[in-house]
Amino acid sequence: MKIKWRVLGVLITLALLLAQAPVAFAAGEPVVVDLATVTGDGAGYTYSGSGADTVVTITSNGSFRFTSGPDGSSTRIHVETGITADIVLDNVTISAGGGSGAPISVSPGSTVHLTLSGVSTLSSANGYAAIHVPQGAAIVIDGNGTLYARAGTNNSTTNSSGAGIGGMGLNGHAGSITINSGIVYAYGGAYSAGIGGGNNYNGNGDGSGNGGSITINGGIVYAYGNNHSAAIGGGCRGNGGDIAINGGSVSAKGGTISAAIGGGFTGGAGNIHITGGLVTVEGDYTVLN
Repeated sequence: MKIKWRVLGVLITLALLLAQAPVAFAAGEPVVVDLATVTGDGAGYTYSGSGADTVVTITSNGSFRFTSGPDGSSTRIHVETGITADIVLDNVTISAGGGSGAPISVSPGSTVHLTLSGVSTLSSANGYAAIHVPQGAAIVIDGNGTLYARAGTNNSTTNSSGAGIGGMGLNGHAGSITINSGIVYAYGGAYSAGIGGGNNYNGNGDGSGNGGSITINGGIVYAYGNNHSAAIGGGCRGNGGDIAINGGSVSAKGGTISAAIGGGFTGGAGNIHITGGLVTVEGDYTVLN
């Protein structure tokens, strides 16, 4: 009888521990979400907001495939803290012009493996990154598709803005960004990098707006820095961070009075290592958008 009670106690303890852990979904069985038609919560995610400001928040570890239909959507994707998510963008268009966040945002403490399938376009409202990867967050991009990540541009020195992929807002550090394959176009918002730091125009020389950790191992990458910002690295007044290019084809065009790869205006270059690939650079690029 004592043995039975001990076994029962162990089973109850395991049940309590599993109830507190994030739910994970079986590999090869992604949760499919159509951003154009979603109206409520689903397996591993919640849905909130109204009108043009709606968001799907991933709340559990697992795999997710997002579509958006032929007309696209304004519904954003957010990954909450402590989550490891595999996300496939399957011909997704998100135009978050009326929203209050980046089309895709990754919380600090979370990691996203982003696979590109088909052609996806992410366009943010003024003040936001297209893909927000703040300090403490990580994203790995691969696949055989194409991604256009275009941050909103207001050309203001006082309003916050974001990178195409990376930091967002005044003093916006970027986190860890890795590109392994795919075709990636990244356009920085006002005073922000294409890939790297957000707007630090009003910074106090504290190294904010840094590029974080950027690694390009393959793929085809086109990065465009906006005013006073590097294409890959720091936003305006931000340092370049740690940048490694090991392969692929990279075209980097820095904004006015800025490097193509490295620091933004008045920012330090950071640590730059180019060991492979085809790299084309152009500094002091005139932004046309």
